[in-house]
Amino acid sequence: MNDTVRQIERDPSATASQLLPTREACNDLNFDSTAEVAAYTLQHLADRYGRVTQILEALFAFGQLPIRQRALTVLEVGAGPAPALYAIRDFYADLISWAATATPDVKIAPVVVADALDRGKAWSPLLHRLSENMMRRCSEAHMTSGSLPFAVKHSNFNGFSTIGEHIRELEQRAAWIVTDYDADDDYISEGSAREEAQREGVRQPSAYNLIVTCNFLTSRDSVQAFKEEIGKLTKSLTPGGLFVAIGAFEGNKYRYIWSELEKLLERSCLERLPLFDGPVRANSDADWVHAIRGQQGEILREFEAQGVLPIRENIYGPDEPFPDFKVMVWKNSNPARKGRKRRV
Repeated sequence: MNDTVRQIERDPSATASQLLPTREACNDLNFDSTAEVAAYTLQHLADRYGRVTQILEALFAFGQLPIRQRALTVLEVGAGPAPALYAIRDFYADLISWAATATPDVKIAPVVVADALDRGKAWSPLLHRLSENMMRRCSEAHMTSGSLPFAVKHSNFNGFSTIGEHIRELEQRAAWIVTDYDADDDYISEGSAREEAQREGVRQPSAYNLIVTCNFLTSRDSVQAFKEEIGKLTKSLTPGGLFVAIGAFEGNKYRYIWSELEKLLERSCLERLPLFDGPVRANSDADWVHAIRGQQGEILREFEAQGVLPIRENIYGPDEPFPDFKVMVWKNSNPARKGRKRRV
């Protein structure tokens, strides 16, 4: 993480100047600059990776984690450096390693689609460099057990629809098939091209197994502003799929946001899972706290040594605990529709 920040940002003073804004004024930032995404990443990525891992562990322990045999698809909304995508990918990679030693054999599919939705043109270069750095450092067995995010897949949540994006890719594929036939001086009707595109499939799923919003709903009117888009997300889960919302716990603003989100999803087809009724202590394991505080402190001390650390900036001690956070989980409990048997 720190190496990635050092590689993409050659001016430490620029990154240091964005430490406070990326904690207290994220809604006012466009994340179009390297300094903004670098400052946000070094402060938040490891912490939120740990939070998502805690949630996955609890879901697995309660038997609610989606397990697939062919492929796992994940969408993360509005989380910047994709902490949920990295955490979910790594968690399932560990499950696959564990399953390989189980008796009888247990088949667990890796993350095949890891899509990020976020605004800000500077996120994609950061994700690309971070995933490249991970590939160089991890073992071959671990790196072959799931996809990493190398760019932001979708850049605008306004009007976003999973099924709409799926249809758009199918139409693009069908148009390419028509063009390919034309290049061979052959003919295919548009209808037949669409059928062929559907048989071949496209990368964009029509529904996801996991959808996560990680510290995305942060303004008082955010639920109301995105009620249509959130409503569409609730219809974009596979049977057994989960919608997970993560955010701050304390403060009247956040109590209002959580209340509004709960009221909105009460009208959806999803079932609320009563697994996280109270606050959750972030990174409650002492080793996790030590590791994450060490990562954050290392680069802040570098800034301090270079004389660019803002006066108001605090370097936490290695055992300084993280605050409580809130998580709510909803499940698509509808049974899978029976379709035609797949040809082997």
